[in-house]
Amino acid sequence: MEETIIGIIPNTHSGMFGQKAFNLIVTDKRLIVAALTSAMINEHIKKKSDESKEAGDGVLKRWAKSAFSGYSYFQKYFDMNPEDILTENPENYYLDASMIKKISVKQGHIDQESNRSLPNELKIKSTKGKYKFTFTGITVKEVKGFLSQPFGNCVK
Repeated sequence: MEETIIGIIPNTHSGMFGQKAFNLIVTDKRLIVAALTSAMINEHIKKKSDESKEAGDGVLKRWAKSAFSGYSYFQKYFDMNPEDILTENPENYYLDASMIKKISVKQGHIDQESNRSLPNELKIKSTKGKYKFTFTGITVKEVKGFLSQPFGNCVK
């Protein structure tokens, strides 16, 4: 049976001080956690720059396409098979419905004391452990909508 990508939670961060970056690919069967490295972004930017140059774009247009292409890197996953996403990087892994105990999605806010913007949070309790990701490129409502399809009542 074919697996369908429902949505992507792009450019999330995890780990101490959010130093690790991931794209979270939500399918109708599981959540695929795809590592995002600076080498991957740099390769993508170079590819976009080369494509722009071949298309005959001017210097400023090539610069603009290259400068902002890192933010759209995740779009490539919509054209990939989920199994290919898993093998793209040795750090990639998945969590399926049988592994999930609870998923909570929390809206970010402005911390009045430090005058800092705190990102949205996604916390997952699973049979493999606990995971915490922060994100800003998508709304909490969209994330809950994506995740409730494969994980149902586990999403809070």
